Amino acid sequence: KAIKLTTSKRKLDFKTELGTDLLRRELEKIGKEWRKKTGYQLRQLISDFVKQLVRLLPFNGITFSHLSRDCYVQQMVEALQQLQYTKKVNKSWLQTPNSTQAIAHVLELLNFLLDVLEHRKGEGMCVLPVVSEKQRIEQLASASGTSYDVMSLQQKFENIKIEKESLNNYRESLKSESPVSKDMDKVTERDGNQDFARLQDFQKETLHELQLQRLRLQEFSELVSLAKIKLKRC
Repeated sequence: KAIKLTTSKRKLDFKTELGTDLLRRELEKIGKEWRKKTGYQLRQLISDFVKQLVRLLPFNGITFSHLSRDCYVQQMVEALQQLQYTKKVNKSWLQTPNSTQAIAHVLELLNFLLDVLEHRKGEGMCVLPVVSEKQRIEQLASASGTSYDVMSLQQKFENIKIEKESLNNYRESLKSESPVSKDMDKVTERDGNQDFARLQDFQKETLHELQLQRLRLQEFSELVSLAKIKLKRC
């Protein structure tokens, strides 16, 4: 006889608590070892950590419009907005966390989100009802007299801008960390110098031709003047 598989609420709660224990240890490890990591490695660690939060936070009513691992900054912002986090969130620190000030900011935000999963009331914890992203935009739109569609487009534009900044930072980190990219930069710089030298030669050649043309015109003008003098004598 086939056994029907069921998942009780108690089991779900147990899995969530087990996950938060592992995440707590992982977060402590990030806080201790972040100085040993490159900027790219640190972003990968934070991205992996946020990915686990994204898997667990829906149990607390949080929804995400971006599920890609590359969108960890926007995912954190969405979660904090829905939880009505009271402190200022600096996105640039989330994108480039490899400084003492930035990592302290990031760890504080990650601790806050982890506290939510552990049902703790830490500093800055919201005690108001949690609203979805759509409800939040509708409330803002109603308060400002702007249509929901316009507010939604503005939100999407901000999301795209954040993703673009993250991609640019990722590219910059690759340039700084990859020896191949450094060699490519040298080749590009060398080619650029060669192009500049060719441009200078072309400008000199053009200037020389213009000077010759001016001399020819001057000579022609003098010949015309001489011809006029001869005509007066006749």
